[in-house]
Amino acid sequence: MKLLRIIIKFFLLPMWLFYKPRITHQDGRRHLLPKGPLIIVSNHQNWHDFFLYEFVVYLFHNVNVVLGKVPFENHPIIAKIFGCIEAKPNELDVDFFDSCQKIIDRNGKILIFPEGHFAKDNALQRFDASVVYLSMKTGAPILPVYTDGRYGFFKRAGVNIGNPVYPRLWTMSQKFSHDEAERLSDKLRGIVDGLKKQQAQYFKLKNYRLFAPIYDHLRYTGAIINLFYPIKVYYNSEYAKKMFKPKYDALMISNHTSFLDSVVILRLFLRRRPFNFVSHVVWDKNPGITGWVLDHGRCIKVTDDPRKALRDALDVLNTNGTMMIFPEGHISRDDNLLEFKGGVSYIATHTHSPIYPIVTLNKYRRFHKTKILVGEPIYLDDYVKPDMRLNGETYSYLASLLQNRIYELREKGRKLYIKKK
Repeated sequence: MKLLRIIIKFFLLPMWLFYKPRITHQDGRRHLLPKGPLIIVSNHQNWHDFFLYEFVVYLFHNVNVVLGKVPFENHPIIAKIFGCIEAKPNELDVDFFDSCQKIIDRNGKILIFPEGHFAKDNALQRFDASVVYLSMKTGAPILPVYTDGRYGFFKRAGVNIGNPVYPRLWTMSQKFSHDEAERLSDKLRGIVDGLKKQQAQYFKLKNYRLFAPIYDHLRYTGAIINLFYPIKVYYNSEYAKKMFKPKYDALMISNHTSFLDSVVILRLFLRRRPFNFVSHVVWDKNPGITGWVLDHGRCIKVTDDPRKALRDALDVLNTNGTMMIFPEGHISRDDNLLEFKGGVSYIATHTHSPIYPIVTLNKYRRFHKTKILVGEPIYLDDYVKPDMRLNGETYSYLASLLQNRIYELREKGRKLYIKKK
């Protein structure tokens, strides 16, 4: 049966053209399927879910899918070939648990749709507690997965894979009651619902299919500007150079000396497309083409009420994006650093993202190199004490630490790389 299963999967490889899944991961890091026994839990949109997981997402793994009574009656041969497990609704099915127990004992993997039927209106239904019972009994971890059910030749199915969870760690109760199982299954459903919300944020911020060329144009325009304002990049240490390749969520902060900062510093990120904070003043002064480009060029508008901008920034970083922020909020007309705003520390503490300090050491002069120094990443979690309350005063204090770090980097860089006249 295993050989026949492999042959069928091989001949059905063109199913990739139909599903074309866009697979994302909860923490942004692409993980291989964990070794050992595993219970995969997913929402259930329609009958395509079985083919998506069996022939596309877990093509190179033997995953036994738990199906209801109707698929077994209509397609018994397919169910037998692919090692599917029959689950009878509204029954205490001992055979079901025994079959799953045998597969898990052999370090096998099981896929379960705990809703038990197709979802209505794309809303998650109640999760059956049997999956929690199975995990508690066998000790196998649960891998939560969410799919949006966008199946078709001109669509792409979105699949968001979470991190393995262990229900045994969720309870301290010695006696595992039915009420406790229902509570844990509701918690599991909440995790899958979180994957759904994260995927919605991800596609909202990531899918700039129509407007990504505009952003790329800005980067290429930056390359042209670099012909007139070339840059020279230095690193504070080898560690800073090694770490300045943010693959996941990251905050970049810099002093603000000119309107050229955004375009020129953008050239440091050839592989990533960071979002920029832009003041509403720029929008108000440029309502035409420039304003339209800012709207669709990965810029976040900061108004007098910054709450929406902060929410957008949290969405970017929670979906493993990158942000470029000038914490001073305005261009410094002299050589002094302006006071850093607390918003940058608010964002960093709520997303636990590393902060990469970037310093412009000298003024922009046509056909003269502008020297830029990159420092080591900063983790504000290291400065937040357990008894410290996160309020406006704390965020201002953390912002002052970042300001001191930028100042120290600038003074050190000027001593090392700026020639004294």
